[in-house]
Amino acid sequence: MSSERLYSTRELAQLWNVSETTIKRWTITKGLHCIKTPGGHRRFSLNDIVKFQGSIGFEASGLLHGVDSGFPELEVWINSKNYPEIRRFVFILALHNRIYQLTEFLNRMYLRGIAIPDFYDAIFSKVERKKTVKVGDLKIKGYKLNLVRSNLMLAFYFFYLNLEQGKKNGRTALCVSTVRNAEIPLQVMACVFKEEGWESLTLMEPCDLRMMRVCVKKEPVNLLAVWLPQDYRPEPATEERGKLIWFLRNYRIPVVVLQQKSSGRVLEEYYSERSVSSFAEFKLFVRSLR
Repeated sequence: MSSERLYSTRELAQLWNVSETTIKRWTITKGLHCIKTPGGHRRFSLNDIVKFQGSIGFEASGLLHGVDSGFPELEVWINSKNYPEIRRFVFILALHNRIYQLTEFLNRMYLRGIAIPDFYDAIFSKVERKKTVKVGDLKIKGYKLNLVRSNLMLAFYFFYLNLEQGKKNGRTALCVSTVRNAEIPLQVMACVFKEEGWESLTLMEPCDLRMMRVCVKKEPVNLLAVWLPQDYRPEPATEERGKLIWFLRNYRIPVVVLQQKSSGRVLEEYYSERSVSSFAEFKLFVRSLR
């Protein structure tokens, strides 16, 4: 059974600030694809909404009631890309186990033109490898912070399932990390690859070199993408580095390392052909490989 979120004619009319009659007319005259229920009601997928917006050159500007209830300023925050307030709203949803609404909101931000790299760089990165997170008047720590991380990861997974894949290019990326608690950035990496038409494999973190070898032998891996936290500083002489260097030399796989604000591009010297410092830069790099 598919978990894909489908939007009703009424919801789409709210989202686009048009009448329901206009939505129905566009399904006939402008190629707006819809699915009809057994009762004859139209339903629209996220993929079809994004495609249609792109084809006629406009974006959502209306208020989707229900998702935004209780936060009348949310529309202003999205328009102005007020990430501190957006982040606070996201964390409130995650803190109260509102995974469905959180997934809805991720879909909404995506529809409104907020790029997937911004999801991480401006929102999700604030909870990585931290013992306490302050967001406005919220102070989250301990089991509550673990709950937020878990719910963000789950919501982003559902968002990934509904994300439209770009035109397939026949290439496969392997996404790994050498540290624990890297599920969210690895999932964001997978989303970026999916947008650009890649297939992606993601190993449980921290990465296991044995499993990496198995993946590379069984799958035609074209790129190894490694995520590392900002504070990660490997010693060049460690056994870990030696094993990874051996792996890269033997399998000759192009590598990109994403480490936020990496100082002096240390990892570029030891590990990779390319080192980037943000998901925005990572997306540009992947796009350049077309």
